[in-house]
Amino acid sequence: MGGYDIAIFKINNTKGELTKVEFDTDKYYNADGKLLTAIGWGNTKKLPKTTILQEVKVPVYNLEKCQKNYQEVKYTVENWDTQFCAGYPEGQSDACQGDSGGPLFFMKNGAQVLVGLTSHGKGCALPNKPGVYTRIAPLIDWIKGNM
Repeated sequence: MGGYDIAIFKINNTKGELTKVEFDTDKYYNADGKLLTAIGWGNTKKLPKTTILQEVKVPVYNLEKCQKNYQEVKYTVENWDTQFCAGYPEGQSDACQGDSGGPLFFMKNGAQVLVGLTSHGKGCALPNKPGVYTRIAPLIDWIKGNM
């Protein structure tokens, strides 16, 4: 979909327990400090690659501050209207290379509320360089129309 960093696929046969997923309707992508969970098989400090699904909790990062921090190091984010940031100012934890496309969510009443998708960032877990995530709310109709 133009201007967004997203792809979808449908799995016909599933095994195991399924968790209900709800879509954020733009209530949480700009809720500074809201703790969200990213999962993926990307790089970690200790391991360059893993076969074990990893998770990290990161807070929503103030968007204006994130934009300023990235402008200062001349790191280009193509479309701030479709993306937001999550991470710690001190850079202690982050999603990393290999996590792209994975969900960024929180649990609410037994359901995962999908807020965003891991997209990119400047390095991993660097101070003042939080991860950049694709917002899910503007894509809800497109996702439902293609499933």
